[in-house]
Amino acid sequence: MKIQVTRAEWSTLFPELDYGVEVSAPRVDKALADAESRKTLSVQRVAELRLRRLFVSEDRGDIVRVATPHFRKPFHATEDEGPSNLLLFRVSNTNPTGAPNDVDSSPREPAVVLDTGALPEIRGPFLAWLEKYPTKHPNLRPDRFEMQSGPTRAFNCFSNSIRVYTRCEEPGTRVADLDALYRQHGFTPLDGLDFSLRAGFEKVVLYAHRPGDELYEKLNQLLTDYESPDNDGPVCVHAIVQEPDGGWSSKQGWLARIKCSSPHDLAGGDYGQPVKVYVRPIPGYSAQA
Repeated sequence: MKIQVTRAEWSTLFPELDYGVEVSAPRVDKALADAESRKTLSVQRVAELRLRRLFVSEDRGDIVRVATPHFRKPFHATEDEGPSNLLLFRVSNTNPTGAPNDVDSSPREPAVVLDTGALPEIRGPFLAWLEKYPTKHPNLRPDRFEMQSGPTRAFNCFSNSIRVYTRCEEPGTRVADLDALYRQHGFTPLDGLDFSLRAGFEKVVLYAHRPGDELYEKLNQLLTDYESPDNDGPVCVHAIVQEPDGGWSSKQGWLARIKCSSPHDLAGGDYGQPVKVYVRPIPGYSAQA
């Protein structure tokens, strides 16, 4: 798989920099935010680049090394593999940071230690479910999650995301509906998709299908039966909440509750893509000495 960044896009993001030179992660963040606010790149393109987190970490002549947690492997970039107006990223077996290839080397997300052997009595059936329905979570590898609790109808993903385990929350299917739910429980929306761990705070990531997604038209048509036909924005389908170690808790419908390493693990398939992040202070938090 190759990600292509045109010279025009590079010039828009980094007009003062030569094409393909080293760029720090904070500078990438700022450039994407500026492009979004000035509308110099499309909203969809900014979202694509933000999800892939194209962080240049080393410049070595004609090869620029970058790390992207979305694909969880380092990439080499070089201009001599294609047209002169493209920067092509290809999977590399060499990690510029020296970390193993299956470890996210981005400073944005912490490395999460998972107990993949926990609760084998419920892990086995869940793995069988994933194998039976591979399109549900195409990016969720067995080594990327652990089991937290078994199947139950007592709560759903939205109640789990606000730490409520005695009822199901049905806030609605539009972003405004979820804004209202999380505002009621002390969360504030962030401007971008920041999945980093911040001591004393917890985050929620909202997933949705956007117009143009494979499942969007089907879901949106079903919703117009009882919603205003003017509601044509993203259809929200899932939410996860960050754990103190940086992992993410996800209640899988009526199935089990799991903890995965990153929001990217659940992207694609039935849940669509992350579209919004909310944050709130953890009540009673005090830093350890």
